[in-house]
Order: sequence, then C-alpha cells, then structure tokens
Amino acid sequence: MDIACGPRHILLRSSSGRVFSFGSGDSGRLGHGDVLSRLDPTLIQALRSQVVVGVACGRDHSAVVCASGLAYTFGWGEGGRLGIGHDAGDVLWPTQVVLPNAVRGFHLVAAGREATVLVSRCGRVFVCGLAHVGPTAHALHLAPHHLDGCDDENAGAGGIVSVKAGDAHCVVRMSDGSLYSWGDGASGALGHGDLLTKVHPTKVPGLPSVQKVVCGAWHTACLTTQGHVWVWGDTMGSSTSSPTRIGNKSASIDEDKPVCYRDVACGGDGAMFVQRHDHTVRHVSPCLRATSHSKCLIHVQVWSWQGDNSGQQRTATRVWPPAVTNDNEHAATTYQASAATLKCTCRI
Repeated sequence: MDIACGPRHILLRSSSGRVFSFGSGDSGRLGHGDVLSRLDPTLIQALRSQVVVGVACGRDHSAVVCASGLAYTFGWGEGGRLGIGHDAGDVLWPTQVVLPNAVRGFHLVAAGREATVLVSRCGRVFVCGLAHVGPTAHALHLAPHHLDGCDDENAGAGGIVSVKAGDAHCVVRMSDGSLYSWGDGASGALGHGDLLTKVHPTKVPGLPSVQKVVCGAWHTACLTTQGHVWVWGDTMGSSTSSPTRIGNKSASIDEDKPVCYRDVACGGDGAMFVQRHDHTVRHVSPCLRATSHSKCLIHVQVWSWQGDNSGQQRTATRVWPPAVTNDNEHAATTYQASAATLKCTCRI
C-alpha cells in the first residue's frame, strides 16, 4: 500500500497495484478524464491494466510508475512537468512519459511543485519540467532529462533506493545510507550548510547511515539506522541549512532509555515521528505533499517537532494521546497507512 498527498488531492495505491484518487479534480490531476472533484477514493480506470508500484502528487499534477517500467502523468502540464514530450495545459487522462533512449524503464517517482523526478531501472535520475527544481532554474525539459551526480551504473536500480521531493528540492537515498539533494537551497532544505541552489545531486554531509528520508514543502527530515531523526530547512519559521539531530522533551515511557524513532513523516511546515516502543506499529506513509499538518494515526506513540524562532532549538514533543495501547477499544481498528494533506487526514 502507498499514499501520496498533494495540497488538494490524494492518490492511493492498493496492495494489488490499483490506483485510486480523490480530492480536487482541477486540471485533471485525479486522472478520470474530467476536472470533477471526488469525495471518495475512485479507481483510475485508465490504469487498470497496469500494476502500479509507485505514486506521487505534485501541486497540480500526479505521477505513477508501473511494474512494466512505464511511467504515467496527468494534471496540469505547463513547463513540461509531465514529461510527455510537449508543453500542455490540462491533461485529463494518464499519459505515458517519454522513455529516453537506452532506458529500460523507471522504478521510482516523486513529484515537486513544477517537476517530476524519475529513477530508471539502471539507477539514473531524470527530471521533467524545471530541471533544477527551483524558482531560479533556467532550464525546462519537456521529456525526462538526465541529471548526473549520483549515478551508480554498477549498482543499477539498487544504487538509488528512494526519491522524495518538496516544493522546489529533491533528495535521493542511496543503498549505502547516504543522501544526495539538489534544487532551490534558499530555505536550507538541501542540508549543505548554505543557501545555494544546486543544479546536480550533491551529497549531504555529516549524516550517519539513513534508512528513510522525507520532504516537506521547504524542509527535509530523515531517520537513521540508529533510530534518530535529523531535520533541516525551513519549518514553522525556524530554519537551518545543516542537518540537526532532534532532541526530546521527555525521554520516553522508560525514563532510563533514550527515545528511538521508528518512522518519520513531513507536512508542509513540520514533521512527526513514531516512537519505537512496542509491537503494535504497522506502517506510516510519508506525508509527501502535506501542506499544513502531518498526522500518524496508528497504535503507537507519536511525536511532533518544530524549532523555536531563533532556529537553534530542535526538540520533539509527544502529542496526544500520551500513550496508545492495543486494548479492546483499539484492537478492532488497524491503520495500515496514514498521510495528511491540507484539509484532511487519510487512513487506509
């Protein structure tokens, strides 16, 4: 299962590879051949013949990648963000992304505000739309454009294991646990210790091995293999351009043990973490395009984070409920995935 959230729409991927969408239908971003909004998850009929393995939501467009290696996009196509070979307005149906020469297919996808990022099966990064994924970018690409900087041709698809996008920046996680980022650096979201825009994937320094990375609108968060959370960029008026490890205001249920986190998700301005505490954790999906809040509704403690106005303090606070247990009241409900968007929280 997978969930992708845009500011006003959501894509759901089932365990069988079917895709459902709901929310605002403006510009055809739901993929149903019209601009109508849907209140309930609705199967995208045009993708029924495909087994979808990844979904992503931009501000006004959507993207999916299939087990066949083909990628499809739909919604607002200005600036080449759909990668279909030409500039477009409303694209109401899923349309195949141009497959570059010598590329056998794609296997990862992310969507920014005005760009789509794809990773090929041979481990190469391609961008459609704003090549540098930022307002200072000067290159538009109507079809997937290769960005060098983190290719690992020897590792193939195993070199890059995940790709995430914020409004104007992107991050990839490598199989060795390292991160590479590029795009608009004005918010510090790239984690390079400066506010410079990077036009090619550049390694994020000073981090231990990372098991998961997620992007908010203008910030980035990651979870290390040791269970620690690091955040950088602009969040709730606080900003830092270098990765900063999150502390905690109360150590844990067992005060003698430090907090370790199991999962992390980003909204537009903040982040939430799931504490590794018991065996009731199921799964929390990243809030890929959440605009105003993040929420993790599962049987486990949830922590939220924001910095102070000085940009110096980095603390995590356990949010209500203080401790959720798998008792009779909650035993009947298991949330397999959760993500938040502008006006709702989605659970499946």
